[in-house]
Amino acid sequence: MSINLNIYYEKIKNSKAGYRLAVAAPYDGVIIRMLEEAYKEGIIKLWLVGEEEKIKTALSLSGLKEEDVNMIPSRTEDAADIACKLINDGKCDILMKGSIHTDELLRGIIRNKLMMPGRRISHIYAIHKPDGSALFISDPSIAIKPSLEEKIHITDNTIDFLKKLGIEKPRIAVVSSVENVNPKMESTVDAKNLTECFKSRNDCFVYGPLGLDNAVSQAAASLKKIENDVAGNADALIMPDLDSGNLLCKGLIYIAGLPAAGVLYGTSCPVVFTSRSASEDERMRTLYLACLNYELSKNNA
Repeated sequence: MSINLNIYYEKIKNSKAGYRLAVAAPYDGVIIRMLEEAYKEGIIKLWLVGEEEKIKTALSLSGLKEEDVNMIPSRTEDAADIACKLINDGKCDILMKGSIHTDELLRGIIRNKLMMPGRRISHIYAIHKPDGSALFISDPSIAIKPSLEEKIHITDNTIDFLKKLGIEKPRIAVVSSVENVNPKMESTVDAKNLTECFKSRNDCFVYGPLGLDNAVSQAAASLKKIENDVAGNADALIMPDLDSGNLLCKGLIYIAGLPAAGVLYGTSCPVVFTSRSASEDERMRTLYLACLNYELSKNNA
């Protein structure tokens, strides 16, 4: 079952819901322009945390006025913790990464216990294909060289999120450069073991190793005579490591020109999580996806 996220995004855009957004260190002009657009559409209300002069300078380059936002002055190094505290205190619904490093935000999340019980944090990218459907890729940002145990958590998070989106039995491809198990290639061994770990579950299909071609192309899978529920029909790809996931996502975004959005999963609140080089469009789509995650989590509570 394919998901067209643009349909969900339009619902979020038209909701005028006023989600309360805590932004850690929003100093960048691209960030502020995106926030301005979402604010004027009535999607969000803003709590901006960080160095007061830097925030004011960023606001001066946009149509946002100081009275439009709740400004929480702090040192940049404290911004993540203070933004997380706004979530814990029930003052905000969604957390957003501004002009800080990923590690700073993650440390704030962990210190403030914004974790789902029994989960580890992973990043799930949604790539919007030309036909409107989405291909999900994990993990391109968090786990550098994930162990089998970490890959189980990454896979669990991906399945959970896709089921929230309405995919009843997500098809998860555990990818490698080849589709045969080779003891000298750890990614193929892990893929086989992941397949074994999930084979008894009746709420998903997990299979690997699969090459990228035969994970997403029915023609390629047919030519290689690979027949299973996932081959050629994958809803999501579990990548061998951060390098491969990051390079694939950035290649699809910057070379193929495909729109994208990301969701940080395993946290107790939605997190707007993008690279500091992300475009305004990617940031906006990521905000929509975080708002959607908030609504889905609320409905499933």
